[in-house]
Amino acid sequence: LVLVALHKGAILHEHRAEGPITFAVLEGSFRFSVDGDSRTLVRGAILTLGNGITHEVEALEDSAFALTVIQPGRQAHTNP
Repeated sequence: LVLVALHKGAILHEHRAEGPITFAVLEGSFRFSVDGDSRTLVRGAILTLGNGITHEVEALEDSAFALTVIQPGRQAHTNP
């Protein structure tokens, strides 16, 4: 789990994660683009992507999001 804060206009250029992700907007708003399709995500929005999907993120204002990346080949550990 990673907390990311970006200033207005900051861009995380096209990239991809090895595993599935969740992107949860905590503050502000973002333009989230996948394969030429852009969506505006605002506070409270949650988006999920499968592994290896190329995407780009732009902060439309000073904003923050929580990112969860599931690492391939790793299993969750639970307490009995």
